[in-house]
Parts: sequence; C-alpha cells; structure tokens
Amino acid sequence: MIPTTYQGIQILLVLLPGFFTARIVGALTVRPNQTDLDKAIEALFYSFFVYFICVVFLRVNPLVVDIKVNAKSATLDINPDSLRNFVSWAFVVAGSLGLAISYLSTNDLVTGFLRWIKVTKRSSRISVWSDVFHDLDEFVVVEFTDGRRVRGWPRMFSDTPEEGSLFLEKASWILDDETPVEIHGAGILITKNLRIQSVSFIDSK
Repeated sequence: MIPTTYQGIQILLVLLPGFFTARIVGALTVRPNQTDLDKAIEALFYSFFVYFICVVFLRVNPLVVDIKVNAKSATLDINPDSLRNFVSWAFVVAGSLGLAISYLSTNDLVTGFLRWIKVTKRSSRISVWSDVFHDLDEFVVVEFTDGRRVRGWPRMFSDTPEEGSLFLEKASWILDDETPVEIHGAGILITKNLRIQSVSFIDSK
C-alpha cells in the first residue's frame, strides 16, 4: 500500500503547476469576475493539461517509485530522478502555458479565428471599450459632457468604460473654432471624474 505522505506528494505535484499557470494568466490578462469555484476549476483544468503534456509528450512522470524489498518488509520510495525531472519540466510547461494563454487572450487570436469561421461573435477581451482601443491605432478626440474636447494619442487606457480613464500623448485642447491648443509636457490623464461622452477615432494624418 502506498503511504499517505506519498499520496499527498503526488497530489501536490499534479495540482500545483495548474495553479501556477492560473496565477500567471490572472496577473497578465483582464478577465470578468470569477467565483472561487470558477478559479479552482480553471486551475484544475490547467493542471490536467500540464500533466498531460509532461507525461505524453515529454515522458516525465512524478508517479515513479522504487520498491525496496528485504527479508522482513517492502518499502516504496519516490524515485528522485523522476521527481526532479517532473518538477523541472512542470514548472517550465506551466509557465510557458500561462504566457501563451495570456498572449492569445490579450491579442484576441483564438476568438478572432473562431469569429472568422463563424463559430462565435464573442471577443476574449472584457469589453467593447478594450476591444476598440486595442484594435484601432488612431488619434482620438475625446468629448466630455461639459462640451470640452481634447485630441491626442491613446497611450494608455482603462479596461472598461466604467473606469473611463485615458492617457493621451501629443495632446491638444480643441476650441470652439476648431483651433488646437497644445498641452505642453508628456500628455494628459483623463479620469472618470471628467465624464467622457464620446471618443472619436480620427485619421492619424
């Protein structure tokens, strides 16, 4: 019978890489709010995927044991070489998987392909606001609810319209007669307190 301590090590070795992947994805991507159950299920899925890659493609397995038999008893010991190989490869695979998923999600590559073949109309990003600012590489004119307007290059932007924050480089206020008044310095940070009414994307030229 396999000792309880060995079973615990087995479980940890199989599960922890998936939670590592989930932490990377959570840190590098913007996602809708998830319940603790959703997070756990996602991490378990990543764990299975990492384990599958390690066992099937890399041929490393943490479940290898050495059986030692003597005249009085038989013992099971974890094979140190297989353990070392699995931990090393699982860390590499889990980290690479987390980076790959983050890249695909941020750049909307998988769902972009699925939209192209008419499987879905959804985006991997959290909002239309995020989609537009990621995909449109143009100057913008921001109009506020009080009628003021400012033009600039959207260097940074919030993830959702509810946050409503933008940082514009090469920024200028636009007067009523369409005369631009340059904002000297790095740019202007627009916060949600200014209450954006609309954002127009204009030809960079």
